[in-house]
Amino acid sequence: MKILISIDHKWRDLPGYILLGETLKKKGHTVDYCRNGLERFFVYYHCPDVVIWNHVLDKGSQLLACELKKNGVKVLLLPTEGIPTLVGYRDFAHGAFSDLSGVYKAYTWNSEAKVSLEKNSTICNDDIAVIGVPRFDVYHPKNNFMIVNREEFYNRHALNLNKKTILFATNFTQASFFNKNQEFLEKDAKNLGFDKVVSDVNDNARRDYESRSYFLDSLSLVSKTFSDSNIILKLHPSEDHAFYSSIIDSFSNVKIIETDYIWDVLFHSDIEIKRSCTTGIESWLIDKPTIEYHLNPDEWYYSEEHASGSRIVRSNAELIEAIKFGLSDKERFNSSLVNRRKKVLSAWVGDFDGCRTQKLAEDIDKIDSYANYPLNFKRLRGSAVAYLLSSFDWMLHDIRTYGLIGRLTGIYMDKLGRYDKQFHFKDTKTWTKKIKVTD
Repeated sequence: MKILISIDHKWRDLPGYILLGETLKKKGHTVDYCRNGLERFFVYYHCPDVVIWNHVLDKGSQLLACELKKNGVKVLLLPTEGIPTLVGYRDFAHGAFSDLSGVYKAYTWNSEAKVSLEKNSTICNDDIAVIGVPRFDVYHPKNNFMIVNREEFYNRHALNLNKKTILFATNFTQASFFNKNQEFLEKDAKNLGFDKVVSDVNDNARRDYESRSYFLDSLSLVSKTFSDSNIILKLHPSEDHAFYSSIIDSFSNVKIIETDYIWDVLFHSDIEIKRSCTTGIESWLIDKPTIEYHLNPDEWYYSEEHASGSRIVRSNAELIEAIKFGLSDKERFNSSLVNRRKKVLSAWVGDFDGCRTQKLAEDIDKIDSYANYPLNFKRLRGSAVAYLLSSFDWMLHDIRTYGLIGRLTGIYMDKLGRYDKQFHFKDTKTWTKKIKVTD
């Protein structure tokens, strides 16, 4: 079969998708990749029998999925975010407001998602498979080849190998929309249907802005209190990175990390401070102390379930105490949380054996699909656009998204200050080589 895989975040999804792609190639399939959002061109360029998507929440993707179904294409849903933080978001993420009639099969990380999909979509029970979390295979010891070694990581960021490392993982993705770009926020929420889940996206932006302000005060205090430690600020890809770049000079011992893979950062940190983020669950998989940052009494992005496996702090005094505890006695810090973590991991992650990608590939290998693409204007146009995009390694798309200067300098920052999350073919080649060498 010919398989097209759509890739969203290169800093989160690309390595796992390359691992999946290489596994499928060994089973005799042809695999190609495209950027998320450009499937409407690349399906007519590669003419795949199977398309793997992370979601079809927007109307355009839903219509394309239905069109592909008519041509005999099997559309598979493989989520890259399968543990919804907000309870109200869960039904939405699993088809409550979407037309999923074009989807052939959906793979879910856990049974919770399967039940939700069965309730909210037209996908029948037999076409929903609980596969676990392929994205988390990288954290299993058998896949350690995907992790950069500690010395290389520390040298890259000028960190002291002999000092403890404190990690702040940020996810204030709405904060930058409080006092600018509100029109974009409203339009984006409507396009994805998120406005059906959140009653007032602008109010959420305000609350996120306030949470970020609390956080910056805490960061200042921590940088002074733990002046003899390495402090890492790992920015979420969808945040306004330009904002942090403008203030980092005020923190003498804080390093911003934008483009490293999150698992490299987690493996080489001693404690993580996060806010109801999936990175916390990833930390648990490698037995790291985690702190749930919850200082804003008007916080909107909070999950009691996510927070339960971490030590929750509601003041700067509690934060300082928790960091000292986690750095000095990791085993005792984690011991009081281990049962809560097991409960969350059992419900939302399931089997953690490092083989979820292999299991997924085995299931996809059983699918019979032979698509037919009629020769028409849409196919010719899509092929032409895809050819131009791929021939110049996405240059035209980069210019449109990041501007000519961004493309020429290689500093891929969009108009909202968000750092480039789109892959280039050099990225796929790097991971293809790494995975082949170590297989």
